[in-house]
Amino acid sequence: MSFGLSLTTPSINLFNTSGWVTVDQSAVVVNSAGEAVQLASNHQDDLTSRYQSPVSIAAGAAYTFSSTSLYLSLEWFGPVAEYDVLETQDIVPQTPGEPISISLTQKRSPVLNYGIGIHYTLSSLFFSVRVFSG
Repeated sequence: MSFGLSLTTPSINLFNTSGWVTVDQSAVVVNSAGEAVQLASNHQDDLTSRYQSPVSIAAGAAYTFSSTSLYLSLEWFGPVAEYDVLETQDIVPQTPGEPISISLTQKRSPVLNYGIGIHYTLSSLFFSVRVFSG
């Protein structure tokens, strides 16, 4: 019988990616009649990006008896609250109107994964049979 356990902590962002991201943004505001009433485009360099990874916990076990092995695994990924991936400045339109804000956000829901596997060896002359689920 063997067991395994793994814990992954959220990222700690030791190195900032500032200066690596360039964004070209365009926006068209359309009224109810389908007419473009506001046009805007923008180019921004040296943007700061962020990535937040969730905490995760995984456990697994294997039990071998005779010519059969049974495998079990379970992994949980925690949630991540909504956050801004890129922090951009508002776009100033070329036509009259208010500045336009465009953002890139991310949010993660919790996830639970599982796996069940059976490994059975028919004989030393034949290939083994494996069945996995998850």
